Amino acid sequence: VGRTGEIGLLVLVGEGGIGANMRRIEALTGMGAYEFFRQRREMTENMAAALKVEVNKLPERVDRVLHRVKELESDLRRRGREEMASLASGGITWDESTAAGGEKILTAVAEDLDVQSLRELAEHALAAKAAGAVGIATVHGGKANMVVALSGEAVKSGLNAVELVRKAGRLL
Repeated sequence: VGRTGEIGLLVLVGEGGIGANMRRIEALTGMGAYEFFRQRREMTENMAAALKVEVNKLPERVDRVLHRVKELESDLRRRGREEMASLASGGITWDESTAAGGEKILTAVAEDLDVQSLRELAEHALAAKAAGAVGIATVHGGKANMVVALSGEAVKSGLNAVELVRKAGRLL
């Protein structure tokens, strides 16, 4: 290049380290740079149209949408916890037995719950039913899942949830 004016429009699109005290800078020039900006403008206009807002108000709308998504996710988690508490207290049939040490053991089969929901259900049942151990199994997505939750006293007495799940898993 004889003069920098021959390069035309220049837009930096990336940078990264390639060694000690060395950086690689990636850029587009000429018509490639114009095409880059055209695509960005088109993408921005499409987002604004999808959100039914003017382009200059797009950042505000995106912030409001993200805030609303966080609120809805929080509400969904809260409702999920309430549902697990409801299941633990009466929405599921629990089989109750007593271990040799007198600890109450609860077991149940739940319908199509994911692992996270199983864990929450086990924790709620452990607290709500004053049990020493809770074991719940389900089939979700074609896979058998099992969760065992133990009280502090059960752990102190030598029970190990991992070992219990392994032994129960062999029976499945």
